Amino acid sequence: MSAVSQARSKLSRELRRGLLEGEGCLPEADTAINAASRGVVSAMREEHGEAWLGKINLHGDERHGAVPVMWKWDGELVYNFGCAFVAPKYDEELAKLIRERDDAPYTGTAPDAVRVEAIFERVYAIGGIYLNWT
Repeated sequence: MSAVSQARSKLSRELRRGLLEGEGCLPEADTAINAASRGVVSAMREEHGEAWLGKINLHGDERHGAVPVMWKWDGELVYNFGCAFVAPKYDEELAKLIRERDDAPYTGTAPDAVRVEAIFERVYAIGGIYLNWT
């Protein structure tokens, strides 16, 4: 089993544990879940030589091209909620999808869901993994 697969499995186990303990809700500030997400990031770099972090929901100074939506992990601590996913490489199409969603006028949940689904599909297509934070 690859390093990424092992780390992803550990994250899944921690999520199940947290949901059981929280009776269907993840506990706040669960260090094991947060550590397992960081483990996925480390495993991605170990297996692919680099790891790229990214955000989907942009806020404040992050919006409208002000900062990159994907950045190469430098080995420093990944803060809780600091990124939404990790990918094995930079992907221009994914970055474009995230920027297009950010720049599009919000016209309701249905049109936004189409954009979000396209982003999710692209993350998976390039071998990325969504991270969980509490």
